[in-house]
Amino acid sequence: MKPCTKNIFFSSWMAMAATLLFLTNLSHAASPGRSAANFLKIGMGARGAAMADTQSAVTSDVTSAYWNPAGLSSLRFKEISVMHYSLIESIRYEQAMYGHPTEDKGTFAVGMSLLDYGSIQGYGDDSLPSGSVDARNLLVTTSWAKRLVKDSRLQTGINLKYLQSDLAGYKASAPMADFGVLYPFEIGKLQGLSLAATLRNVGPGLKYDSETSSLPQALVLGAGLTALGGNLTLAADIVKPNDNSNFITLGAEYRIFNMVNLRAGFNGNSEFVGSGFTYGMGLQFDQWNIDYALVSYGDLGNTNRVSVGYKFGMAQKIQNAEDQVAMTYKAAQREYAGGYSVKAYSMLSDLLLVAPWYQPAVELKAKIEKQYREMEFDKNRTRLDAEIAGHFTQAKEAFDRDELVQAKKGFETILALEPDHVGSKVYLERIKNRYGSLAQESYKLGMDYFAAGDYPDAIKAFEKTLTIDPAHKDAEAQMQKSKELMADAQKRDEEMKRLAGAQQAYQDGLAAYQKNDLETAATKFEAVQTLVPEYEEVGRYLALAKKAYGDVLFAQAQVQIENNQLKEAVAGLEKAAQLIPDDERIQTTLKVAQRDFTAQKEEQSKQLFQKGIDAYLGGNSAEAEKFWKSALELDPNNEDALQSLNKLEEQKKYEKTKE
Repeated sequence: MKPCTKNIFFSSWMAMAATLLFLTNLSHAASPGRSAANFLKIGMGARGAAMADTQSAVTSDVTSAYWNPAGLSSLRFKEISVMHYSLIESIRYEQAMYGHPTEDKGTFAVGMSLLDYGSIQGYGDDSLPSGSVDARNLLVTTSWAKRLVKDSRLQTGINLKYLQSDLAGYKASAPMADFGVLYPFEIGKLQGLSLAATLRNVGPGLKYDSETSSLPQALVLGAGLTALGGNLTLAADIVKPNDNSNFITLGAEYRIFNMVNLRAGFNGNSEFVGSGFTYGMGLQFDQWNIDYALVSYGDLGNTNRVSVGYKFGMAQKIQNAEDQVAMTYKAAQREYAGGYSVKAYSMLSDLLLVAPWYQPAVELKAKIEKQYREMEFDKNRTRLDAEIAGHFTQAKEAFDRDELVQAKKGFETILALEPDHVGSKVYLERIKNRYGSLAQESYKLGMDYFAAGDYPDAIKAFEKTLTIDPAHKDAEAQMQKSKELMADAQKRDEEMKRLAGAQQAYQDGLAAYQKNDLETAATKFEAVQTLVPEYEEVGRYLALAKKAYGDVLFAQAQVQIENNQLKEAVAGLEKAAQLIPDDERIQTTLKVAQRDFTAQKEEQSKQLFQKGIDAYLGGNSAEAEKFWKSALELDPNNEDALQSLNKLEEQKKYEKTKE
């Protein structure tokens, strides 16, 4: 780099000093000059910023690509996340990441981050303003994550990243990688605990001109804990950077109303500008999430981050049945933690019907039962009674809508917690009577269908009866009889169709035979014989048609042989031999025709070979090649044609080497 150019470069760098100082503080960097590209320390998504960047063990969405790529293995939907971050002056930071889970190959992700400094005043050798310069950093990330062992909880992930830096027209680039592991304890006594380790920005460094600065590498060890059915998340990270002393970050998140997330965090970095505390919140919908973070930087002011995430596409399967059970249990835990004990009890009862071995659900259900027994004279009994009353109202409304299964489930849940609940007993008796009435109505409808011979609808009606009343013996007997009669009717229909098809084919065969269309007649009679093998008369007609058609083909072949049409003669004789395999005339003539046809092809092959020789000697190699290939098609044993083609191929290769 020339001295003058070097001065412009460094004067431009000095003009950016204030901006870079802010960014350095913002991203928790240490003393200037120890590492470059400090914007790599700015995390992805506003959730992480609100929790003071404490994410390595508690992230499971697409932003995991930054915090810990191993977390991507938990993605079930295709997902995209974008973030906008306005810094001081005209500096802006944009992020976007897309994650794509697959059935058995893991989760893939791709993203981009852009830090744009805007226009910055530049200075010349005389320290006077010399116009504005632009500066920006672009980072492209590709990620992959997977549980390497099918039944293991250990998740692994890797990022491959490429940084392109443009500073006042001077460019530098650097490849780098991140590595992460994550182990969530999803069952057992440690359920809810997650442990993680992440190594970030491993690469050779960023080089401008002749100076190379190391990347801001860091080793992060993290732990996370979810409680209250997942409503409360606590996290802690220990960060060991290569350009600063070790520090710890803490984060917390609390969910209310199943959609609002309140967040706070503390960053223990000694050079963190401001108090170190961060705040934020998020809204979670079925497919959307919107997150906001407020991070204070003391005299430099507050910064705001907003990110949006969107899930789409079909969900990938949960890894195994155990995961599905654990998810259902967590949902019940959340209801219980939110004060909805009756609803949680109902969910646990349903869960234990399919997974009676799942001890956490057994224990929580017993805990709720014990809670109701012990609180009979407790001051909190009023709240519990109110919840019972609300559950009773929901079950009654389901009964009024004739949703008897849902209503029955609700009343039985209440009686399991409060056996003397009179209202639930009354409604369960009414449901029992209603079931009996519905069963009789359905049975009567089934008998009407049965009498009309509509066996499919009769079976449906009897099945409904048995669903309502499994002990209804008459419905069971009638359903079995309906199935037998329907099977008999289907057999009769198939037999009639078979006979009808055979009759039509027989008539068509006779008509063709009378018109001397022997080929069509033989085909039709063969179809009849396939449908009705026992039909002897068809067998006689088939034999006559085949004999006559074979004789016709034999006569045609003799004429073709006389006219030297050996190819056509051989084809006709082969077909005649299939029709009348015992006819010695046909077999003998076929052998002679095949022999003469082979000799004819050999002679034609020799003639084509000679034409190829003439074309080659005349300088037309392409035409010669066509003749020799045609000669080999007629006679694959034509050695002269084969050798000529091989020599021609060698000549082509030689000419190419000379070029």
